[in-house]
Amino acid sequence: MPCSSYHEPEGNELQKSNKKPVTSRLSRNANRWQADDEIYRDLFENATDIVFTTDLSGHFLDGNRAVERLLGYTVEQAKELTWDKLVAPYDMPKATTVLKRHAKGERHVNYELDVITRDGDIRAFEIGSRPIFDAEKIIGFHGIARDITERKRIQSELIQARKEAEQANRAKSSFLANMSHEIRTPINGIIGFMSLMAKTDLTKDQQEYLRPMEESARALMKIINDILDLSKIEAGQLVLEDEILSLGSVIESTVALLRPLAQEKGLTLSVCVDSGISDRLRGDPTRIGQIIANLVNNALKFTDHGGVMISAKLQSCDGSRAMVSICVMDTGIGVPAGETQTLFAPFQQSDTSMNRRFGGTGLGLTITQTLVQAMGGDIDIDSVRDQYTKVNVRLPLTVAAQHGSDTADRRGPADFSGAGIRVLVVDDNDINRRFLSALLRHYQCQVHEVESGRRALTACQRQTFDIVMMDVHMADMDGIETTRRLKQAPSVNTATPVIAVSADVLETSRAHFMEAGIDGFLPKPLTEELLIVELRRWFPQRCRVTEYNAPPAKPTAANDEDPVLDVNAGVRMAAGDRTLWRSSLEDLVAGLPTQLEVVRDSLDTESFAVAQQVAHRIAGAAGYVAAAALHGAARALEKACRARHGDDAHKWLQVLSFELERVRGHAARKPKP
Repeated sequence: MPCSSYHEPEGNELQKSNKKPVTSRLSRNANRWQADDEIYRDLFENATDIVFTTDLSGHFLDGNRAVERLLGYTVEQAKELTWDKLVAPYDMPKATTVLKRHAKGERHVNYELDVITRDGDIRAFEIGSRPIFDAEKIIGFHGIARDITERKRIQSELIQARKEAEQANRAKSSFLANMSHEIRTPINGIIGFMSLMAKTDLTKDQQEYLRPMEESARALMKIINDILDLSKIEAGQLVLEDEILSLGSVIESTVALLRPLAQEKGLTLSVCVDSGISDRLRGDPTRIGQIIANLVNNALKFTDHGGVMISAKLQSCDGSRAMVSICVMDTGIGVPAGETQTLFAPFQQSDTSMNRRFGGTGLGLTITQTLVQAMGGDIDIDSVRDQYTKVNVRLPLTVAAQHGSDTADRRGPADFSGAGIRVLVVDDNDINRRFLSALLRHYQCQVHEVESGRRALTACQRQTFDIVMMDVHMADMDGIETTRRLKQAPSVNTATPVIAVSADVLETSRAHFMEAGIDGFLPKPLTEELLIVELRRWFPQRCRVTEYNAPPAKPTAANDEDPVLDVNAGVRMAAGDRTLWRSSLEDLVAGLPTQLEVVRDSLDTESFAVAQQVAHRIAGAAGYVAAAALHGAARALEKACRARHGDDAHKWLQVLSFELERVRGHAARKPKP
């Protein structure tokens, strides 16, 4: 457009167009930008956190007032400093890494650094920084640093407090384990000898005296078990098993133990189980039984008239998942409104006077609730004072798949014969030692007793034993040290199994026993059933170990009474898949001859490490298919190889070959329909 065509608008035209001159608008924007700059500068200077700028080398270029407030340097003083003067020496590698990360192109980096103040104090900062570019070239960095010293202090104190709490919890668990041992030891003798006394000819009066004695001893044991269970729970040592179970059978067997108490109080005790509940559920039958026992025992305790009803219903079933509801209802004293939840707190009862009237620790419902929740279920209480109490438990359980017959040949505890088995019993408590020895002699075992670890070492040097029952806590030398010395003694058969007999039943203690070389564990108070189960594990053909000191006799055909393979246990370990178990068994049998040749060659060349590794693999595979005798022989071979005892290793190799033939013969049978 020609210049002559341009003219300034007159006033009336400005009014008509309602426009302001350009210079006026520029002036206004300039004022606004200046105001904005002042606002941002004010925010920058008065920010709580340090806002800073550095060059590529970390030389301080600019910062706000927080620099002086938090570090003690003025901005001008800070400009004389570089990172190596500000950052704590031990954090300089981290600062250098941050610079390198920016140099590689990272646009934003968050990190923590300890910074030294002008007074020499060290303060922790959380920093976020970004690179500064000039024509796509990094020329420095700017960032924000927040003082987190107090936050870090609190975190450190919390961590330390947690460590101290965990340490205190471990100390408490150790104390409870020790107290459990001290209390269980005399109770073991009391209950044990009462059970032996019950097998003798007693008069009617003696029988009447014996029954309340047993009840009192078992009541005391229940209190100890409750406290120990709570200790396990608090220490995170609660372990749940996963086995096939019949819920109806678990309820009936649990209730059967409590019927005498109901009859004594003149109460009815009835059970109703929904027929729709599968007889093949997976869960922990022992802990489920404990839940039911706690609830029924509680109901009977607080009921004087009427009775207790236990019912189980199938709430829902979705394929392999079943939700079952167990209800325990009584016609007892009930619970006041609003106090039901307090019953789940440790050592609590709704009325403190109840403790004096009814006794008990107040731990039953606490443990029950923990067990239910550990299984993924829930529990609640509905009660009306002086009318009824109803406890509802809901448990999600898995429905086990059906894979043929899961029934294995089993024998009860009374048909075991220990004839020919030589047992060394080591215990410094005279009552416990005499009880265990009497129980072993009842099953025709040859028993030798000693009262100390040192005498046990001497006894094992003078004669050979087939198994050692070792008390863990003894005065002169504890069972752990005694076992360690036995396993190292050149004149002792290191393959002889050593079984710990202890009231120390914490899981961590059991693990410690096994690490020390102990082969098995029996808890005190020792029951006849547990003892026989352990003996059968080591002597599947009763006195088989007495034949192990000489070359085994020619293998004979296995009969149905020989527990060569525990089919039921093997199928359980194969997740209920009988086909998988059978396949694993066949693979084991097919591969064993070659493995035994490797062991034989290794022993001939004294390559004990190789033989030990092969024996370890055989033991693992045999355990998986539940071939108990084969597993035991392989473990004994492994231990002999570890100790570099060639003669023992060759003997156990012969035993292993013999057990292979037995397993091979059993595996060749056609499965029962």
